Amino acid sequence: MSNRFNILCRRGFSDVQIDAFNIRQTVFVTEQNIDASDEFDSFDESALHLVGYLDAIPVTTVRLVVTDYVVNIQRVATLASYRGQHFATQLLQYVLSAFDQQDDIRQFELDAQCSAQSFYEKLGFTPVGHPFEEVGIPHIHMLKLKQ
Repeated sequence: MSNRFNILCRRGFSDVQIDAFNIRQTVFVTEQNIDASDEFDSFDESALHLVGYLDAIPVTTVRLVVTDYVVNIQRVATLASYRGQHFATQLLQYVLSAFDQQDDIRQFELDAQCSAQSFYEKLGFTPVGHPFEEVGIPHIHMLKLKQ
């Protein structure tokens, strides 16, 4: 295998969205026991779905909801056998770089699972406020201003 990592981005229903849903189903619904009705919502229809592929195998995903001047980073997930290999880091660096080029975008926001807070801090995100619970999991709101 060549171990080539490639990122695809699509809005709405597509093969990329199906791959994203499959990763999210595995990570959030199966592994973390999040109810599917909480995981899949009305934002999926209009959101940007990005999937990172390793030799054409979907391994990591993120959902983006862009509103006015904010990029909301949501549903970051990597399949268990590919974690620790920096695929989610590469995917998010791609997102940050792509939107840094757009004049109307001022900041990036996300609600991180507290267990992943240090991961996002390494990407330049800062925690804002206090931890809160969402779908039974502690989260923290995080913010990154555009460079």
